[in-house]
Amino acid sequence: MHKAGCFSTAYTDNTECPGPVLKPAVRFLHDMKGNHMQTMPAHLQPASRDAMSANVYSFRGSVCITGRCLNEVDPDACIPFFQSYDQVYSVCLESTHVNMLITKLTAVLATGQVHRLDFASVDRSPHCTQLHYVQHEIERVLPHHIPMAHFVLHEGILVPVSMQAIECSKSLAMLSSIMAERKIPQ
Repeated sequence: MHKAGCFSTAYTDNTECPGPVLKPAVRFLHDMKGNHMQTMPAHLQPASRDAMSANVYSFRGSVCITGRCLNEVDPDACIPFFQSYDQVYSVCLESTHVNMLITKLTAVLATGQVHRLDFASVDRSPHCTQLHYVQHEIERVLPHHIPMAHFVLHEGILVPVSMQAIECSKSLAMLSSIMAERKIPQ
């Protein structure tokens, strides 16, 4: 019996894997009764691909880096979102320092195999907020730039976040000034 929100590795013919996966696997989300709810290819399941332990040459195409807990918070919002990427990797910035991720992704982009890099996290998490600061740091180091976008999960929807909002979140003085101008209670 599977717990609610658990993922299990199963073959594409829906039989459980007896041991190491020897055939391409698909992840199945099960409800509390063990029924399949939605499916997601294993290569798009962020919990199965840790950005920090993956080889820099394994990142290819359009890539999304997510906060590790994003898919656990709302898998229904994540499944269709992740399907627009070639690969999805996760990282937990509560346990990994953001500078380690910056170094890793700079090396990944230097390979030239990634043509788009997006970031997605839960909203209002101080650790996940750091994920969105990575773009600015990478752009300071690399001479060439690729398209990047940012999304946060807010009330079941992955909402795009502008670079201006990300930069503002790094400056409490600027944020306080904007709030005072707009007469937002502080």
